[in-house]
Amino acid sequence: MAYGAKKVQIKFNSNRLTHFGGVYLFHLFLKQIGWRHLIGRTLKFEQRNSLYTISEQIFSLLYPIILGLSRIEISKKKLLVDMDSTVCTIYGHQEGALKGYNPRARGRRSYHPLFCFESMSGTSLLGTLRQGNAYTSLGAFEYLVQFFHNYPSSEYSVRFRGDSGFYDKDIVALLSQNKADFAIVADMTGPLKQLVTGLAYCPASGTDNRYSFAETTYQPAKWGKPYRYCIIRKKLEPEESDQATLFTVNAYSYSAIVT
Repeated sequence: MAYGAKKVQIKFNSNRLTHFGGVYLFHLFLKQIGWRHLIGRTLKFEQRNSLYTISEQIFSLLYPIILGLSRIEISKKKLLVDMDSTVCTIYGHQEGALKGYNPRARGRRSYHPLFCFESMSGTSLLGTLRQGNAYTSLGAFEYLVQFFHNYPSSEYSVRFRGDSGFYDKDIVALLSQNKADFAIVADMTGPLKQLVTGLAYCPASGTDNRYSFAETTYQPAKWGKPYRYCIIRKKLEPEESDQATLFTVNAYSYSAIVT
């Protein structure tokens, strides 16, 4: 009697799969019939390049034909990079611990380390210990310079996410120069506040009807060029109007993301 799973479903509908994923079934079929070994036993000819076997060379021609490609393209590796900082309260007199922004333990000495992760895999790319009074983005630009040296845009497709602590003209310019996609929460400065209230907003399907969205191009003072800004407007409930910490006008709160 055969044992094992009798009803196994194979699907190729994950958003992380390549649209060529179905070729895996064809690969299993060729492996089952032993086609590679058959070619190796029956086809013999003199090779100028002995780095690849005859069967490997035939497969390199066969698979692109099946996939409808002129040749197999090597796609760029994708990295989704998140950068953030946190406050670590210290109870003692450890070296480098200073008083700084510490919402949970006001007045306590702390460290303010900077972290950077590859979001999809959870791989830690950076961990820098800083004094408690260090600003959020301190050291971020220098790290990103080294990051793009290790992960050049010619080989990697990078998407970067950060909060308003990394809203800095040098950081944004560096990301843009290295052809990275980015989404960074913008500081709601006076000129930006004036701009967002005059935009035309549209609701987005599949979202809470309290939210509406707009986009515009804006160049902050002393920045080298304009960038695209996505604006999120939220209609506030009466109890939220008194507690909102975002920029609010006429019972709406506004936030902006530079991309």
